[in-house]
Amino acid sequence: MGEGLAQVVPPAILGRTRLEIHEKALPMSLHIGVARIALRDGSVICDIIHDTTDSSRNMSVFVSVIYEKAVFDYLKNSDPAQRIRVGLSETLVPAFE
Repeated sequence: MGEGLAQVVPPAILGRTRLEIHEKALPMSLHIGVARIALRDGSVICDIIHDTTDSSRNMSVFVSVIYEKAVFDYLKNSDPAQRIRVGLSETLVPAFE
């Protein structure tokens, strides 16, 4: 939540994004993993944050931070069960202006 998020989110919305993660997501464990999805040009689409405490094969995803408005709008209007099937979480946090 520290430097990694600050590298992608503009300073003007960094605080709001961090607050939304803490308010919307389930309480985080001490051990989390982040899967970042980006394009070849380096544009980051989203971060998928999951609990790695048990290090089981199927780690639970508990929040998806979305950096592109079009992607966020599409996912917000999709069925939450469908988002889970493709590896995202029910909880979406926007991180764009």
